[in-house]
Amino acid sequence: MTSPIGSKWKSSEVAGSPAAVRLDNPCLAYLPKPISYDDAMDALTFEPFRQADGFMSSDAVANFATNEQARLLRAIILAIHYSVRERNPADFDFQKTLRSAAELVADTEDEHGHTVDVRHVTVKTDGPRGMFVSIPAEMGAETLIKLLRSAIGDKSTFFNVDTPFGRPLLVNHVQSVVFPFPPSGNANDFIDTALSVLDDIVGTSYADETTGPLRRTPGEVALALASLVIQHNIGAIFVPYITVNALSSSAALVLLGALGLCSRLCGVAIVCLGSPGAAARIVELGGDLGPLYCKGEFFIAPLQPQELQWELLCEHLWANYFAKWFGPTYPSWFFTEVWSHTEGFTGVATKLARYVYELDEVTADALTKEMLASYATTALLMESAPLKAVKHVRLGRKTTRIGARRYGDWLPVPVAMATIPGADESYLDDQLMTLIGDGSWAREEFTSQQSEASQQ
Repeated sequence: MTSPIGSKWKSSEVAGSPAAVRLDNPCLAYLPKPISYDDAMDALTFEPFRQADGFMSSDAVANFATNEQARLLRAIILAIHYSVRERNPADFDFQKTLRSAAELVADTEDEHGHTVDVRHVTVKTDGPRGMFVSIPAEMGAETLIKLLRSAIGDKSTFFNVDTPFGRPLLVNHVQSVVFPFPPSGNANDFIDTALSVLDDIVGTSYADETTGPLRRTPGEVALALASLVIQHNIGAIFVPYITVNALSSSAALVLLGALGLCSRLCGVAIVCLGSPGAAARIVELGGDLGPLYCKGEFFIAPLQPQELQWELLCEHLWANYFAKWFGPTYPSWFFTEVWSHTEGFTGVATKLARYVYELDEVTADALTKEMLASYATTALLMESAPLKAVKHVRLGRKTTRIGARRYGDWLPVPVAMATIPGADESYLDDQLMTLIGDGSWAREEFTSQQSEASQQ
């Protein structure tokens, strides 16, 4: 396959002159510094703004950092430090592992197509470092990943290290990568995308190859993924878009198992971002997937109307979308009514606001509750069913297990977990059950008579 370091790397990306060598662990210079809670909150706050020409500075969903997001960032940084400290490319013994990793990822089939035996590649780690982030649909996952990578770094840097042979070895450190989980759940689809992503960052040509260990058995795929991590000194891997549908195939279990084994082999920080329903499915699939969440479980929930983040989001939406038609001052009921139509999903609220901004004409001078309801009915037609399901559960009404799983990408984590059959139940049971809800979903003080009526 590809040589250990691709020939397409740019000289401008090399740290220092080609003759320079590093005796300590050179990767430590490119690690994110441990940060305080306040700094983490600042790093994860993002608010695009309306420019003079009418375009937003970014089309992404705004993010106003929460305590859970700050906890996540700090945990990722800590895991990266532990992982990278275990892999020192300047250490002569570890350089043997680097070479073995490069040999394994390279073509391991002879001219007759027969597999060539290579050394088993692993790192003496303190164990897997997987984290699972449960984030519902339409809660700005793309924005969150970009902010997390901005905080920890997303670059690849090349540098030289000394060797026992007297000539320097060129290696690189990749701060973070995003390998999306495929809708099919198929490992081949995952590998295709992952290799293309790595090629783009490093300048290699892995994606051009159609044979080798990345294309064979699950065990070999896991070993080859771990070898890629070792070879390129990857700091963290983000695996987003894990949905209920993506986990519906048996192939998804194979892929998840390979990711878990990869983390075991090389100790890299793997951050999976999946829906609450996907989180429940992973628990059902068994203990072999424990490495994917062994270093922490994080729950990004829809915002509640009393939260400061919801107020900040609504102020942002009014200033950048609604003010075009209705002036700079929002009505006193705006925050509550927007919540009643969107259930606190930031992506849904932003979609509603964009719809209003892009209207051809608005003749009214002031926004009314009835107008907002009419806009929401039209703009959020495709979200109406899952939002109705969310309201149904929040109001404490009974539902079937099948119904809850159908909307598992939207419902809160405790509800998704409640759909896992008990020891005295079968997977085919579809009995009515009172689902477990997060206490914050039971609040009543936020509802006016108007919004309560809209939930019936």
